[in-house]
Amino acid sequence: MKVNHLMVMVCLVALFPSSPTVWAQPAQSATPDFSALKQELEGFQEIIQRTLVQNLQGPVPILSTPKGTYLADYGAVFNVEGNLYETRTISPFNPAPLSQKELDDAYNVMLKRVEVLRERILHMIGEYGASLQHVKPEDKVAVVVHLFNGYADPKRPCPSQLIFRVSKAAVNDYRDKKISFEDLAKRIEITRF
Repeated sequence: MKVNHLMVMVCLVALFPSSPTVWAQPAQSATPDFSALKQELEGFQEIIQRTLVQNLQGPVPILSTPKGTYLADYGAVFNVEGNLYETRTISPFNPAPLSQKELDDAYNVMLKRVEVLRERILHMIGEYGASLQHVKPEDKVAVVVHLFNGYADPKRPCPSQLIFRVSKAAVNDYRDKKISFEDLAKRIEITRF
């Protein structure tokens, strides 16, 4: 009987390593193909640039070139700066302060532009997000738009960032026609602050 117990113990020790480092290590995920991923990020950056240029009219609507990066255990993140709040430039040739009407008009136009931007980014993610083929389905795709606010008015809040986040799996489901655009839009988290 003691021999059987001893054999069972030897088998258990052989089957289950006793080193705490073996037990503590998470499962290793496959290393992405960074050269292919870099090309996909650059392609999506161009799509963001084109989307903003086509849909945001004004003298300087885009203040920076979109930049994308891949964060392990998160996904693809893209940043861009835009100017949605445009007012007349005060200069030696036009030194008059901005009138209340000019400020009101600029604010109302900015609010409309934020809505246009929101709609276009949602559609862009739906139409082109699946092109990020080396982003894993469990990862996220995030687009962060930093908004330049040229005139600070504490009575009228202006968003300084719009952040769009969605799982790559949801984007793939939309591409594969498993969900509608409305369903995808519901899955895209939008943070505005």
